[in-house]
Amino acid sequence: MPYHVGIDVSKWKHDVFAMDQDGAVALKPFQIRNDAEGFSNLLKSLEALGDKAGVRICMESTGHYHKAVYGFLRERGYSPSVVNPYLVSAFVRGATLRKEKNDRADAIALARYSLEKGPAPGESQSDALEQLKSLTRARDRLVRERSDKIVVITNCLDRIFPEFTGFFEVKSAVARFILAKKADAKSIASMTPAFMERARKASRRASALRIQSLKEAASKTVGRPDPAASAIISATIPVLESADEAIGRIEGEIKAIMSGLEEHVSSIPGISAISAAAILGEYGDISRFGNPGKMLAFAGLESSHSQSGQSDSHGKMVKRGSPHLRYVLMNVAITAKNWNQVLAEYYSKKRVTEGKKRRVALNHVAKKLIRIIWKLQTEGIDFDASKLR
Repeated sequence: MPYHVGIDVSKWKHDVFAMDQDGAVALKPFQIRNDAEGFSNLLKSLEALGDKAGVRICMESTGHYHKAVYGFLRERGYSPSVVNPYLVSAFVRGATLRKEKNDRADAIALARYSLEKGPAPGESQSDALEQLKSLTRARDRLVRERSDKIVVITNCLDRIFPEFTGFFEVKSAVARFILAKKADAKSIASMTPAFMERARKASRRASALRIQSLKEAASKTVGRPDPAASAIISATIPVLESADEAIGRIEGEIKAIMSGLEEHVSSIPGISAISAAAILGEYGDISRFGNPGKMLAFAGLESSHSQSGQSDSHGKMVKRGSPHLRYVLMNVAITAKNWNQVLAEYYSKKRVTEGKKRRVALNHVAKKLIRIIWKLQTEGIDFDASKLR
Protein backbone atom coordinates (compact mmCIF):
# COMPACT_ATOMS: atom_id res chain seq x y z
CA MET A 1 0.00 0.00 0.00
CA PRO A 2 1.40 3.45 -0.90
CA TYR A 3 2.10 5.87 1.91
CA HIS A 4 2.17 9.65 1.64
CA VAL A 5 4.63 11.53 3.84
CA GLY A 6 4.57 15.28 4.39
CA ILE A 7 7.72 16.99 5.68
CA ASP A 8 7.42 20.63 6.72
CA VAL A 9 10.95 21.98 6.52
CA SER A 10 12.43 24.80 8.61
CA LYS A 11 15.89 25.95 9.67
CA TRP A 12 16.30 24.05 12.94
CA LYS A 13 13.79 21.21 12.77
CA HIS A 14 11.37 19.42 10.44
CA ASP A 15 7.81 18.22 11.13
CA VAL A 16 6.79 14.84 9.65
CA PHE A 17 3.45 13.13 9.11
CA ALA A 18 2.39 10.09 7.06
CA MET A 19 -0.94 8.67 5.89
CA ASP A 20 -1.89 5.66 3.83
CA GLN A 21 -3.80 5.62 0.55
CA ASP A 22 -7.12 5.78 2.40
CA GLY A 23 -6.09 8.84 4.39
CA ALA A 24 -5.60 6.93 7.64
CA VAL A 25 -2.72 7.96 9.89
CA ALA A 26 0.39 5.85 9.28
CA LEU A 27 2.87 7.95 11.28
CA LYS A 28 1.60 10.35 13.91
CA PRO A 29 3.04 13.87 13.62
CA PHE A 30 6.57 14.07 15.01
CA GLN A 31 9.57 16.35 14.83
CA ILE A 32 13.19 15.73 13.92
CA ARG A 33 16.12 18.05 14.42
CA ASN A 34 18.03 19.30 11.40
CA ASP A 35 21.11 17.24 12.25
CA ALA A 36 22.55 13.74 11.79
CA GLU A 37 20.60 12.24 14.70
CA GLY A 38 17.35 13.76 13.47
CA PHE A 39 17.90 12.46 9.92
CA SER A 40 18.67 9.00 11.31
CA ASN A 41 15.37 9.01 13.23
CA LEU A 42 13.53 10.08 10.07
CA LEU A 43 15.07 7.23 8.11
CA LYS A 44 14.06 4.66 10.74
CA SER A 45 10.48 5.91 10.67
CA LEU A 46 10.32 5.76 6.89
CA GLU A 47 11.83 2.29 6.76
CA ALA A 48 9.04 1.10 9.04
CA LEU A 49 6.60 1.92 6.22
CA GLY A 50 8.13 -0.77 4.02
CA ASP A 51 9.09 -0.67 0.34
CA LYS A 52 10.75 2.64 -0.61
CA ALA A 53 8.94 2.74 -3.95
CA GLY A 54 5.64 2.93 -2.08
CA VAL A 55 6.71 5.82 0.17
CA ARG A 56 5.84 9.11 -1.51
CA ILE A 57 7.43 12.04 0.24
CA CYS A 58 6.36 15.64 -0.31
CA MET A 59 8.03 18.85 0.88
CA GLU A 60 7.89 22.50 -0.09
CA SER A 61 10.60 24.41 -1.90
CA THR A 62 11.93 26.58 0.93
CA GLY A 63 14.94 28.38 -0.51
CA HIS A 64 17.88 26.24 0.62
CA TYR A 65 16.43 24.72 3.81
CA HIS A 66 14.96 21.66 2.08
CA LYS A 67 18.22 20.82 0.27
CA ALA A 68 19.84 18.76 3.02
CA VAL A 69 16.89 16.50 3.80
CA TYR A 70 16.04 16.18 0.10
CA GLY A 71 19.58 15.06 -0.76
CA PHE A 72 19.70 12.73 2.25
CA LEU A 73 16.53 10.94 1.16
CA ARG A 74 17.57 10.75 -2.50
CA GLU A 75 20.89 9.16 -1.55
CA ARG A 76 19.01 6.46 0.39
CA GLY A 77 16.74 5.43 -2.44
CA TYR A 78 13.67 7.59 -1.86
CA SER A 79 12.14 9.88 -4.49
CA PRO A 80 10.87 13.01 -2.72
CA SER A 81 8.76 15.64 -4.48
CA VAL A 82 9.58 19.31 -3.99
CA VAL A 83 6.53 21.49 -4.66
CA ASN A 84 5.70 25.18 -4.92
CA PRO A 85 4.52 26.50 -1.51
CA TYR A 86 1.87 28.65 -3.18
CA LEU A 87 0.25 25.58 -4.75
CA VAL A 88 0.06 23.87 -1.37
CA SER A 89 -1.35 27.02 0.23
CA ALA A 90 -4.04 27.26 -2.46
CA PHE A 91 -4.82 23.56 -2.00
CA VAL A 92 -5.30 24.06 1.75
CA ARG A 93 -7.53 27.11 1.26
CA GLY A 94 -9.69 25.13 -1.14
CA ALA A 95 -10.02 22.21 1.24
CA THR A 96 -11.21 23.98 4.40
CA LEU A 97 -12.65 27.22 5.72
CA ARG A 98 -10.73 26.87 8.97
CA LYS A 99 -7.64 29.03 9.35
CA GLU A 100 -4.98 26.87 10.92
CA LYS A 101 -1.29 27.54 10.33
CA ASN A 102 1.38 25.67 12.24
CA ASP A 103 4.19 23.28 11.37
CA ARG A 104 2.22 20.17 12.32
CA ALA A 105 -0.76 21.24 10.20
CA ASP A 106 1.60 22.04 7.30
CA ALA A 107 3.11 18.54 7.41
CA ILE A 108 -0.40 17.02 7.33
CA ALA A 109 -1.34 19.32 4.43
CA LEU A 110 1.73 18.21 2.47
CA ALA A 111 0.87 14.53 2.96
CA ARG A 112 -2.70 15.16 1.79
CA TYR A 113 -1.42 17.16 -1.17
CA SER A 114 0.73 14.18 -2.14
CA LEU A 115 -2.27 11.86 -1.82
CA GLU A 116 -4.65 13.95 -3.91
CA LYS A 117 -2.35 15.68 -6.40
CA GLY A 118 0.40 13.10 -6.90
CA PRO A 119 3.26 15.55 -7.59
CA ALA A 120 6.13 14.23 -9.72
CA PRO A 121 9.30 13.23 -7.84
CA GLY A 122 12.33 15.49 -7.94
CA GLU A 123 13.18 19.14 -7.85
CA SER A 124 12.25 21.61 -10.52
CA GLN A 125 15.86 22.43 -11.49
CA SER A 126 19.01 20.60 -12.44
CA ASP A 127 22.17 21.10 -10.39
CA ALA A 128 23.66 23.50 -12.97
CA LEU A 129 20.53 25.65 -13.07
CA GLU A 130 20.26 25.59 -9.29
CA GLN A 131 23.86 26.83 -9.10
CA LEU A 132 23.02 29.63 -11.54
CA LYS A 133 20.09 30.62 -9.35
CA SER A 134 22.30 30.84 -6.25
CA LEU A 135 25.15 32.62 -8.03
CA THR A 136 23.01 35.22 -9.84
CA ARG A 137 21.09 36.03 -6.66
CA ALA A 138 24.36 36.41 -4.74
CA ARG A 139 25.73 38.64 -7.49
CA ASP A 140 22.60 40.78 -7.41
CA ARG A 141 22.96 41.27 -3.65
CA LEU A 142 26.61 42.28 -4.05
CA VAL A 143 25.80 44.71 -6.87
CA ARG A 144 23.15 46.34 -4.69
CA GLU A 145 25.59 46.54 -1.77
CA ARG A 146 28.21 48.09 -4.05
CA SER A 147 25.66 50.67 -5.20
CA ASP A 148 24.88 51.48 -1.56
CA LYS A 149 28.57 52.06 -0.85
CA ILE A 150 28.88 54.38 -3.87
CA VAL A 151 25.93 56.39 -2.53
CA VAL A 152 27.61 56.62 0.89
CA ILE A 153 30.86 57.94 -0.64
CA THR A 154 29.00 60.36 -2.92
CA ASN A 155 27.04 61.77 0.03
CA CYS A 156 30.30 62.37 1.91
CA LEU A 157 31.86 64.08 -1.13
CA ASP A 158 28.83 66.35 -1.36
CA ARG A 159 29.86 67.74 2.02
CA ILE A 160 33.62 68.08 1.59
CA PHE A 161 34.17 68.39 -2.18
CA PRO A 162 30.87 68.47 -4.16
CA GLU A 163 32.67 69.27 -7.43
CA PHE A 164 34.51 65.91 -7.40
CA THR A 165 31.79 63.87 -9.16
CA GLY A 166 31.71 66.43 -11.96
CA PHE A 167 35.16 65.19 -12.92
CA PHE A 168 35.05 61.46 -12.11
CA GLU A 169 32.35 59.00 -11.12
CA VAL A 170 32.99 57.36 -7.76
CA LYS A 171 32.85 53.91 -9.38
CA SER A 172 35.74 54.78 -11.74
CA ALA A 173 39.21 53.37 -11.12
CA VAL A 174 40.88 56.78 -11.01
CA ALA A 175 38.39 58.12 -8.44
CA ARG A 176 38.95 55.15 -6.18
CA PHE A 177 42.72 55.44 -6.51
CA ILE A 178 42.65 59.10 -5.48
CA LEU A 179 40.07 58.76 -2.69
CA ALA A 180 41.76 55.72 -1.16
CA LYS A 181 44.79 57.88 -0.37
CA LYS A 182 43.40 61.41 -0.31
CA ALA A 183 39.90 61.54 1.20
CA ASP A 184 39.60 65.31 1.63
CA ALA A 185 39.78 68.35 -0.65
CA LYS A 186 42.96 69.73 0.95
CA SER A 187 44.87 66.51 0.23
CA ILE A 188 43.58 66.38 -3.35
CA ALA A 189 44.62 70.02 -3.86
CA SER A 190 48.16 69.11 -2.81
CA MET A 191 48.59 66.10 -5.14
CA THR A 192 52.14 65.81 -6.43
CA PRO A 193 52.95 65.32 -10.14
CA ALA A 194 54.14 61.76 -9.37
CA PHE A 195 50.88 60.86 -7.60
CA MET A 196 48.83 62.40 -10.41
CA GLU A 197 50.71 60.29 -12.96
CA ARG A 198 49.99 57.12 -10.96
CA ALA A 199 46.31 58.14 -10.81
CA ARG A 200 46.28 58.65 -14.57
CA LYS A 201 47.67 55.15 -15.11
CA ALA A 202 44.93 53.69 -12.87
CA SER A 203 42.48 54.14 -15.74
CA ARG A 204 42.83 54.32 -19.51
CA ARG A 205 40.13 57.00 -19.69
CA ALA A 206 41.69 59.40 -17.20
CA SER A 207 43.60 62.28 -18.79
CA ALA A 208 46.36 64.26 -17.11
CA LEU A 209 44.48 67.47 -17.92
CA ARG A 210 41.32 66.29 -16.16
CA ILE A 211 43.25 65.22 -13.06
CA GLN A 212 44.99 68.63 -13.04
CA SER A 213 41.58 70.31 -13.30
CA LEU A 214 40.37 68.23 -10.35
CA LYS A 215 43.34 69.40 -8.31
CA GLU A 216 42.60 73.04 -9.12
CA ALA A 217 38.90 72.60 -8.26
CA ALA A 218 39.85 71.09 -4.89
CA SER A 219 41.75 74.24 -3.96
CA LYS A 220 38.63 76.36 -4.61
CA THR A 221 35.90 73.98 -3.46
CA VAL A 222 32.74 75.26 -1.82
CA GLY A 223 32.79 72.20 0.41
CA ARG A 224 33.89 72.29 4.02
CA PRO A 225 36.34 70.03 5.88
CA ASP A 226 34.55 67.19 7.64
CA PRO A 227 36.82 64.63 9.35
CA ALA A 228 33.93 62.20 9.81
CA ALA A 229 33.07 62.25 6.10
CA SER A 230 36.72 61.76 5.15
CA ALA A 231 37.02 58.84 7.56
CA ILE A 232 33.92 57.21 6.08
CA ILE A 233 35.32 57.57 2.55
CA SER A 234 38.68 56.04 3.57
CA ALA A 235 36.93 53.11 5.28
CA THR A 236 34.43 52.50 2.48
CA ILE A 237 36.73 52.49 -0.56
CA PRO A 238 38.34 49.12 0.40
CA VAL A 239 34.85 47.63 0.86
CA LEU A 240 33.99 48.83 -2.64
CA GLU A 241 37.14 47.18 -4.02
CA SER A 242 36.31 43.95 -2.18
CA ALA A 243 32.79 43.93 -3.62
CA ASP A 244 34.21 44.38 -7.14
CA GLU A 245 36.51 41.41 -6.64
CA ALA A 246 33.69 39.22 -5.31
CA ILE A 247 31.38 40.19 -8.18
CA GLY A 248 34.12 39.38 -10.69
CA ARG A 249 34.69 35.93 -9.18
CA ILE A 250 30.99 35.11 -9.17
CA GLU A 251 30.59 36.29 -12.75
CA GLY A 252 33.47 34.00 -13.73
CA GLU A 253 31.65 31.05 -12.16
CA ILE A 254 28.40 31.98 -13.92
CA LYS A 255 30.08 32.22 -17.32
CA ALA A 256 31.82 28.88 -16.79
CA ILE A 257 28.48 27.16 -16.09
CA MET A 258 26.78 28.93 -18.99
CA SER A 259 29.47 27.74 -21.40
CA GLY A 260 28.51 24.15 -20.60
CA LEU A 261 24.76 24.62 -21.08
CA GLU A 262 22.77 24.30 -24.27
CA GLU A 263 20.85 27.54 -23.97
CA HIS A 264 19.49 30.09 -26.40
CA VAL A 265 18.40 32.97 -24.18
CA SER A 266 21.73 34.80 -24.55
CA SER A 267 21.28 34.75 -28.34
CA ILE A 268 18.65 37.50 -27.92
CA PRO A 269 20.32 40.89 -28.57
CA GLY A 270 20.36 42.98 -25.42
CA ILE A 271 20.39 40.01 -23.02
CA SER A 272 23.85 39.40 -21.59
CA ALA A 273 25.14 36.02 -20.44
CA ILE A 274 24.67 37.14 -16.82
CA SER A 275 21.04 38.16 -17.38
CA ALA A 276 20.37 34.96 -19.33
CA ALA A 277 21.86 32.97 -16.42
CA ALA A 278 19.52 34.73 -13.97
CA ILE A 279 16.49 33.96 -16.14
CA LEU A 280 17.45 30.30 -16.58
CA GLY A 281 18.33 29.92 -12.92
CA GLU A 282 14.97 31.24 -11.78
CA TYR A 283 12.91 29.30 -14.32
CA GLY A 284 14.91 26.08 -14.23
CA ASP A 285 14.07 23.59 -16.98
CA ILE A 286 11.85 25.63 -19.30
CA SER A 287 10.61 22.49 -21.04
CA ARG A 288 8.48 21.79 -17.96
CA PHE A 289 6.31 24.81 -18.83
CA GLY A 290 3.63 23.65 -21.25
CA ASN A 291 3.13 27.13 -22.68
CA PRO A 292 4.39 30.72 -22.25
CA GLY A 293 1.37 31.55 -20.10
CA LYS A 294 2.69 29.26 -17.38
CA MET A 295 6.02 31.08 -17.51
CA LEU A 296 4.19 34.39 -17.12
CA ALA A 297 2.35 33.03 -14.08
CA PHE A 298 5.61 31.71 -12.59
CA ALA A 299 7.18 35.17 -12.90
CA GLY A 300 4.08 36.93 -11.56
CA LEU A 301 3.72 38.95 -14.77
CA GLU A 302 0.23 37.77 -15.69
CA SER A 303 -2.76 40.06 -15.18
CA SER A 304 -5.37 39.29 -12.54
CA HIS A 305 -8.64 38.06 -14.08
CA SER A 306 -12.06 38.57 -12.52
CA GLN A 307 -15.24 37.20 -14.09
CA SER A 308 -18.70 37.19 -12.55
CA GLY A 309 -21.94 37.16 -14.52
CA GLN A 310 -21.69 39.80 -17.25
CA SER A 311 -18.52 41.27 -15.74
CA ASP A 312 -15.17 40.16 -17.17
CA SER A 313 -12.11 42.25 -16.36
CA HIS A 314 -8.33 42.06 -16.23
CA GLY A 315 -6.46 43.96 -13.55
CA LYS A 316 -2.90 44.57 -12.41
CA MET A 317 -0.02 42.07 -12.38
CA VAL A 318 -0.50 39.42 -9.73
CA LYS A 319 3.18 39.70 -8.67
CA ARG A 320 3.40 36.18 -7.32
CA GLY A 321 6.48 34.08 -7.98
CA SER A 322 10.09 35.24 -7.90
CA PRO A 323 10.60 39.00 -7.31
CA HIS A 324 14.19 38.56 -8.52
CA LEU A 325 12.98 37.05 -11.79
CA ARG A 326 10.56 39.95 -12.35
CA TYR A 327 13.36 42.42 -11.62
CA VAL A 328 15.65 40.75 -14.17
CA LEU A 329 12.93 40.47 -16.84
CA MET A 330 11.91 44.12 -16.50
CA ASN A 331 15.55 45.22 -16.77
CA VAL A 332 16.29 43.10 -19.84
CA ALA A 333 13.10 44.43 -21.42
CA ILE A 334 14.78 47.86 -21.44
CA THR A 335 17.99 46.67 -23.11
CA ALA A 336 16.24 44.27 -25.49
CA LYS A 337 13.97 46.96 -26.91
CA ASN A 338 17.01 49.18 -27.44
CA TRP A 339 18.73 46.42 -29.44
CA ASN A 340 15.80 45.13 -31.47
CA GLN A 341 13.71 47.20 -33.88
CA VAL A 342 10.61 45.00 -33.60
CA LEU A 343 10.61 45.19 -29.80
CA ALA A 344 11.24 48.94 -30.00
CA GLU A 345 8.20 49.33 -32.27
CA TYR A 346 6.14 47.13 -29.94
CA TYR A 347 7.14 49.30 -26.98
CA SER A 348 6.34 52.47 -28.94
CA LYS A 349 2.92 51.08 -29.86
CA LYS A 350 2.08 50.43 -26.21
CA ARG A 351 3.59 53.69 -25.01
CA VAL A 352 2.53 56.16 -27.71
CA THR A 353 -0.34 54.64 -29.68
CA GLU A 354 -2.12 53.02 -26.72
CA GLY A 355 -1.04 55.67 -24.20
CA LYS A 356 0.24 53.23 -21.58
CA LYS A 357 2.63 54.32 -18.85
CA ARG A 358 6.32 53.49 -19.24
CA ARG A 359 6.29 50.71 -16.65
CA VAL A 360 3.20 49.11 -18.19
CA ALA A 361 4.70 49.26 -21.70
CA LEU A 362 7.91 47.62 -20.42
CA ASN A 363 5.80 44.94 -18.79
CA HIS A 364 4.33 44.12 -22.20
CA VAL A 365 7.84 43.90 -23.69
CA ALA A 366 8.84 41.55 -20.85
CA LYS A 367 5.83 39.34 -21.62
CA LYS A 368 6.79 39.23 -25.29
CA LEU A 369 10.35 38.30 -24.29
CA ILE A 370 9.03 35.42 -22.21
CA ARG A 371 7.13 34.09 -25.21
CA ILE A 372 10.31 34.37 -27.28
CA ILE A 373 12.39 32.61 -24.60
CA TRP A 374 9.86 29.77 -24.36
CA LYS A 375 9.99 29.30 -28.14
CA LEU A 376 13.80 29.33 -28.30
CA GLN A 377 14.34 26.97 -25.39
CA THR A 378 11.61 24.44 -26.20
CA GLU A 379 12.61 24.23 -29.88
CA GLY A 380 16.35 24.51 -29.30
CA ILE A 381 16.91 27.40 -31.70
CA ASP A 382 18.75 30.72 -31.56
CA PHE A 383 17.08 34.08 -31.90
CA ASP A 384 16.27 35.29 -35.43
CA ALA A 385 15.02 38.85 -35.67
CA SER A 386 13.53 38.26 -39.13
CA LYS A 387 11.00 35.86 -37.60
CA LEU A 388 9.95 38.22 -34.84
CA ARG A 389 6.66 39.72 -36.04
